[in-house]
Amino acid sequence: MGVLQADDDTLLIDAEDYPKEYVPVGKEHQKAWEYLAASNLDWTFACPPHILNEGPTGDFITTANFLPIPNKYEIKAGDLALFMLSELERNEFIGKRVGITN
Repeated sequence: MGVLQADDDTLLIDAEDYPKEYVPVGKEHQKAWEYLAASNLDWTFACPPHILNEGPTGDFITTANFLPIPNKYEIKAGDLALFMLSELERNEFIGKRVGITN
């Protein structure tokens, strides 16, 4: 989630209250996103919070580039997979980072 926007000018990973233990992996995700953004590829960058090992419910929220509101900071693995499969058909978030939560 760290590569989502905290506000128009700041990524979550750069916000003062971003958990320090997530910065190293977040910086790797940021590099991957920057490479994609600089490419000529069609891409969608899913930015899930804590992933629960549970099946799909179909009850989740997605937003482009920002955290979804309300945000429970968790997503069921089945719902994340459902979103990814749906995005392959719908192409709703091409060239965007996607915040997702149950």
